[in-house]
Amino acid sequence: MRLWVLSNILLNHHYKEGGDSKALERAALLGEQALQITPETPVTVQRHALLFAQAVILYHKFERFPDLGHLDQSITLASEAIDIAPKTLTARRIFLNVLATGLQRRYAALFVQNDVERAIDAYDAILNITDDNHPSLPGYLNNLGMALLDRYCLLGEMADLERSITVREKMLLVTPDEHPAKPMFINTFCRALLERHKALGSKEDLDRCIELQEIVVAITPDSHYGKSDMVELLGAAYTSRFEIDKNLSDLDQAIDLFTEKATLTGAQDVSQGAAEFCLAEVFLSRFHHTGEVSDMHRALELFEVCTTLLCSPWNRFVAAMRWAVMASELAKVDLQECAASQFKACTAAMDLLPQLSWLGSPIETRREVLKRAQNITTIAVSRAILVEEYSTALAWVEQGRSVMWAQLLQLRVPVDDLRLVDPSLAQKLSYLAEQLSLNSTKAGVLVTKGDAVTSGYSDLEAEGTRHRQLVAEWTDTVEQVRRLDGFSRFLQPKNAEELCVAAHSGPVVIVHVNEYDADAFILVPGERQQIVLSLGEFTSDDVYRLRGLLAQVTEEDLAYRAPSSSRAAFPGPFEDLEPYEIFESILSELWYKIVSPVLQALAYNVPDGAVKSRIHWCPTGPLALLPLHAAGDYSKIEPGFKVFEYVVSSYTPTLSALIPPSKTEDPPDDDVTLLAVAVSSPTGQYPIPGTHEEIESISNRFSEIQKQERFAALTESAATPDRVLAGMKKANWVHFACHGVQNLVSPTDSALLLSGTSQLKLSDIVETSLPSAELAFLSACQTAAGDKDLPEESVHLAAGMLLAGYKGVIATMWSIMDRDAPAVSDDVYRYLLRDATRRPDYREAAYALHHAVARLREKHGTRSYLSWVPFVHFGM
Repeated sequence: MRLWVLSNILLNHHYKEGGDSKALERAALLGEQALQITPETPVTVQRHALLFAQAVILYHKFERFPDLGHLDQSITLASEAIDIAPKTLTARRIFLNVLATGLQRRYAALFVQNDVERAIDAYDAILNITDDNHPSLPGYLNNLGMALLDRYCLLGEMADLERSITVREKMLLVTPDEHPAKPMFINTFCRALLERHKALGSKEDLDRCIELQEIVVAITPDSHYGKSDMVELLGAAYTSRFEIDKNLSDLDQAIDLFTEKATLTGAQDVSQGAAEFCLAEVFLSRFHHTGEVSDMHRALELFEVCTTLLCSPWNRFVAAMRWAVMASELAKVDLQECAASQFKACTAAMDLLPQLSWLGSPIETRREVLKRAQNITTIAVSRAILVEEYSTALAWVEQGRSVMWAQLLQLRVPVDDLRLVDPSLAQKLSYLAEQLSLNSTKAGVLVTKGDAVTSGYSDLEAEGTRHRQLVAEWTDTVEQVRRLDGFSRFLQPKNAEELCVAAHSGPVVIVHVNEYDADAFILVPGERQQIVLSLGEFTSDDVYRLRGLLAQVTEEDLAYRAPSSSRAAFPGPFEDLEPYEIFESILSELWYKIVSPVLQALAYNVPDGAVKSRIHWCPTGPLALLPLHAAGDYSKIEPGFKVFEYVVSSYTPTLSALIPPSKTEDPPDDDVTLLAVAVSSPTGQYPIPGTHEEIESISNRFSEIQKQERFAALTESAATPDRVLAGMKKANWVHFACHGVQNLVSPTDSALLLSGTSQLKLSDIVETSLPSAELAFLSACQTAAGDKDLPEESVHLAAGMLLAGYKGVIATMWSIMDRDAPAVSDDVYRYLLRDATRRPDYREAAYALHHAVARLREKHGTRSYLSWVPFVHFGM
């Protein structure tokens, strides 16, 4: 009890009144000691009070030293205090308020839906036990209104916005005019009105907002802590009114108000960037209205300032994006200045990209942020090409590709060189990488809504907190490594020269398309510089048009699928064209606009014999959803008009995935082992015909070369996740003949469907050590189908298997026909196992698929595009 008293004295008198940060640190230490000596069981009367007191101290510590670890601890302790405190406790609403406030602050940092949901639930619980005449009721209503507005901004549900306004109207009714916080309450109410005006175009809401906000700003002294927010909101309201009435006086008043906000906001205040950003937008509006070039220059200067301030990485990134986009207006004045300004803006944006997808954030949050930011890579690369910064352009292409996968790949970095210099640091890094690999695929999963103020969330809370702690340790350890001699670029994004090594086994072609034109970066073996090839006026609109046509074909194809099968598909007529005609138009355009110019640049000719040249395609953006490997003019009978006549094609999600490790791997000293998994009828799915035939054919291939002992199979009820993972640990190659499901929101939850209702999730595979992994054959539907909303991220099972450690993957771009899967599989393994005197080589898988698909074309005819085009190879 004495420690608790001392802790509270330090917090309330020495820190709150005197601002002594050392007193805050001491209070936290004493509070921790008090908890340590207070038994958890049986629950004592004072333990919940100690937990709550320490939660408050840690919240203040977060406010003073913005470290999410302090906020995580505060939320955890507040949750525990509420969980064990008597339901009739008078102070329960105070406990709930501390929890809800902490959750709101963490939501503002991480944008995790769970946090705002729990905050709303906690505020609702407070209001359920608070009388209408309670002095704190206005504050609770205000906080609930803010949380509802946060959720509206996240999910766009009008019901949240309407309830936010209703709650705040009640707040104003129960708040006396003399209440010191009433101006702030009116300010938050006006913010909700302005949001409803933006959503519904309600002039009444806008007029009421301006009327109330003018009064609030006039009566609030500059010394008031909320004055800058009030001024900002009034400026935003004037800007909105200008968009309706086009009265320049509104813009002039907005400029005055945002300028005032900038002076009210301290130079070290994290909200400072808001004033500069709003001011820049107003100058832009005035430029578009008057054509005054000086306003444009002023706006760009302010956007640039915003990228250097203390505001959040997202706000700085948005400013850089606006700077890059709006600098195009300078083209009318000075083309060279326009290009230079845009390149500088893109540099700022690309530097911020890794921070947007912080490894400590849940996967679904990272995906949503990257979805909002995905256009920057396209803009940045095109601007770098425009100013002939080709090496930077190539590095940016790679940096903007598969950001989430790249983060997880970092956790698999070899530490052999580091171990020679600092063994203890190497050991620590390996430990943290292993722990993060286990946590990175799980932290922050949205749970089923339950009681937001009890221990129902304790496991999730602990998981998220532990994950963020590991990320902090990982970041600190990587910085320590970079301070060592020779390790300054450890885990840094690769530069162009380092990326050129990806072409060690043949050319690698990165195709970049933007709104104006397209370019190809061609890497060739032995060269340290890329070839940059302009592909002319083939634009992102063309890519989306072709993607729409392909979707029309493949989705129409589903309508003709046999009801007894999930892989079978039969072509049917379209309104104007047959499916094969649509296919041919797509493949022809890809041939003439992209593939043929690349092959010409490489001086490739159709070989006299078998095709031996190998090429890796790395298409960017929505182009990743189109079949470059099948491009050709199929109206031509003579050779020389189809890509497969020149090269064997593979894909790669990133260049880094092709770069060999710095330490040469020893050749395996034993023969290949293969695990085959077949599940034809998982619960709730259509049966897949031919899976057992497929597995039997593979078994026969091993028998033919007297290596039956190197083959193992798990089928139907025997194919449980545990057994499959155990088999994968031992096998070099794995073959799946089953259903696959893709989770676009949480990619590592994508799965292969096994026995009964069980699933083998990608996260389970990634978390498993697979030291022998070489080749994966995914004979399931759409295992290489990307996310149309986030194509740069390669969120499909094939890319995930590369992440898990497999060096090569055979997969499918869309639903495959059941009659074809066993045939392709048999031909692939016939090729790979053709020579019993040597160890089968996974690096020949691309050639094996090339031959198997050729046989499929011979069998069904070249125009059977739905049969042979979906089969693709990824990796080495």
